[in-house]
Amino acid sequence: MTNISSLPNNKTLKTLLSWLIKLLGITLFIYVLKNVDWKICIEEMSKISIFSLVIALFMIQIGYVIKSKRWQIILTHYEVNIPVWKLYKIFSIGTFLGLVTPGKIGDFGRLFYIKKYIDVKKGLSSLFIDRIFDLISLAILGFVSILYFENNFKIINKISIQFGYEKQYFLIGVILSMLVLYIILRKKIISIIQTIKDGFKDLISFLKQLFITIISMILIYGAFVVVCYNMNIQIHYLGLFFGLILIGLLSLIPITILGLGVREVSMVYIFDLYGLGFEKAIALSLIMLVMQIISTIPGIIWFSKKPLNFNKINN
Repeated sequence: MTNISSLPNNKTLKTLLSWLIKLLGITLFIYVLKNVDWKICIEEMSKISIFSLVIALFMIQIGYVIKSKRWQIILTHYEVNIPVWKLYKIFSIGTFLGLVTPGKIGDFGRLFYIKKYIDVKKGLSSLFIDRIFDLISLAILGFVSILYFENNFKIINKISIQFGYEKQYFLIGVILSMLVLYIILRKKIISIIQTIKDGFKDLISFLKQLFITIISMILIYGAFVVVCYNMNIQIHYLGLFFGLILIGLLSLIPITILGLGVREVSMVYIFDLYGLGFEKAIALSLIMLVMQIISTIPGIIWFSKKPLNFNKINN
């Protein structure tokens, strides 16, 4: 029997399947918006001042600069020195490309702009390590977020009662699920660990990069907290921040584009914990989407001056 992986159009089929899966999030997004009272939603969105929006967008860009500094540290481990400002421009272009292209091509786009400084293999490693630090930091902040919401809302107890099983059985199920995932993804996890080892020289360097990443995320997610308070959303700033972190984690699930659908449903659930309305959650979610798009403007400008030519990447 012919192995489907050997078929010439296998790559096309995988791409098609990926897009079909992502349509689940789009479908969910459309379904959620159908139930919105747009009059209330627009009223909530109109509460935002231009000043707070500018402050929030500035915080996001500072977060990007800090991430560029982290990338610079990673590159120095490969004996490559590129100014932070240049890396910020390249990072911004990558953010834009990641927004408008499927399959995280934005990261590979960054490779094109640094390939004259570093060989392709090391460049790819630096990008991979760069992404790994984001995932590790999100995982750490996500774990703290889960503890925060469990302490304040006893979510595990609610789930246990809702589905008719004891809390300890739920925890055992979570642990077993994590073990199964580890067994399935063991080779990838080991590969990730090895890549991280190759990308930093010592523990101090690793902790420095991790600290830098967490600071950048505090700024980026904190920017949305600024907008929330300007909208007069009555949620403690820690609850807002940790809620946004969890939404960021859930948005990584590969069933959507730009977090559409997943972000809205997650936002509605978190707002419901605080007894806040459906329209407030959707208004904030749409504002986050708009801010996400606006924050790519620097990347759009720099990309327009030096467009990406994929044919040159392998030259």
